[in-house]
Amino acid sequence: MLLMFEKGIHGGITVATQRYAKANNPYIEGYDASKPTNYLMYADANNLYGWAMSKHLPTGGFQWINPDDIPALDTLTAEDDQDYVLEVDLEYPKDLQDYHNDYPLAPEAIQLKKVRKLVPNFGDKIKYVVHYVNLKQYLALGVKLRKKYYIDLNTALRAAATTDFQKDFFKLMNNAMFGKPWKISARG
Repeated sequence: MLLMFEKGIHGGITVATQRYAKANNPYIEGYDASKPTNYLMYADANNLYGWAMSKHLPTGGFQWINPDDIPALDTLTAEDDQDYVLEVDLEYPKDLQDYHNDYPLAPEAIQLKKVRKLVPNFGDKIKYVVHYVNLKQYLALGVKLRKKYYIDLNTALRAAATTDFQKDFFKLMNNAMFGKPWKISARG
């Protein structure tokens, strides 16, 4: 479980985008009345770390659950007491690329020559680990959910089993994880 959580820690990205908007209104120098009037607004968020630290933080009680027991994403809110971290396949539709060009969703750490970098890209994601709140945002913005993993491997192996022993073994592999608290290992 720890490895799955670590796989889901993507870090922060740095981007440089090209300005593509220019204000044109009576309040600025160079106003051109023959062109459409428009305004630009600068917005900045203050206290992002403080805001994040005031939200629900994972402190314990971690457990694997059966994928069938995960509530529908549209019923979950960011204020719920129960969180879900999922491993999913995502498809990035080509028709979103122009719209999302400055900031593609679901960035992933990619090895680039000698260094590993967090890269926003339009590639499909395979076994992408994501918090459900982020997943809801990706889906709302058009990314397609193709597969939810979790314990699919054992489920498939159990379905393909030819002996009672194999069937019981793969059932036990899933059930053994169900309800077992996550033990956090301290890093030195």
